[in-house]
Amino acid sequence: MRVSLRPRQRRRRNHLALALAAAALLGVAAASALRHDAGGIDGSLARLHRALTPAATRLELSCPIERVRRSAAGLLASRGRLSPAAAAAAIRRSFPYLRVVVRRHWLRRAASLELSLRAAVAVTAAPGARRDYLSDDGIVFGAPGGLYALAAPLVETARASPAQLREASAICEQAAEPGALPSPLQSLRLAASPQDGWAARLADGTEVLFGDGRWLGQKFSRLNQVLADARARPAVAPPFTADLRYFGDGKILLRPLGPASQ
Repeated sequence: MRVSLRPRQRRRRNHLALALAAAALLGVAAASALRHDAGGIDGSLARLHRALTPAATRLELSCPIERVRRSAAGLLASRGRLSPAAAAAAIRRSFPYLRVVVRRHWLRRAASLELSLRAAVAVTAAPGARRDYLSDDGIVFGAPGGLYALAAPLVETARASPAQLREASAICEQAAEPGALPSPLQSLRLAASPQDGWAARLADGTEVLFGDGRWLGQKFSRLNQVLADARARPAVAPPFTADLRYFGDGKILLRPLGPASQ
């Protein structure tokens, strides 16, 4: 018995056959194109990989101090091709006195490393020809001679924890503000017990026991007022010991600094 298809079914079967034939022809054409393309897909992927590879980025160094820039450039030249992040890390390790900011220039396929000196707020008590300094963020770092003109204050950092070093930096920064103290800050050392915090000596011989690092701005403001008031009294002769360890209780203890204490 012969079965005849309806017109709609015949059209559907014919469309399916044409679609399969077209797909086959496209496959043959694509294969032929790939055979004639020397690079093909592999070549395109290789070009994309080269464009995204960090080693292809050109590095540019800038620094306001030429001898420092040359030293950093020599270091990078000895390490071969580095990514911007790896180059910045290498400079920070070899030159701890430098801050490094990385800026990328994607259109030029380049990156600039902007070098600058760390901000130093004090000299540490470490001996040697290579002076050590305390940064404004509580980092002790070494630097070759001639980069820093800072000679004081002198901070003893041997027993200090990272948190205490940050407190010392804050004290030195605050003391450097105009009018913060009646006499310049000369030295800073840790007191005998941790709760006593930092003990400072001013250039006129006054000693200050800061206690912990809380209320530091208020402590400086009140200390300046108390010392100015004491100096205005002829019956009390400087230098003094100013005790701020009980500042949280609203107390500043002031007493003359006797010969035995000196």
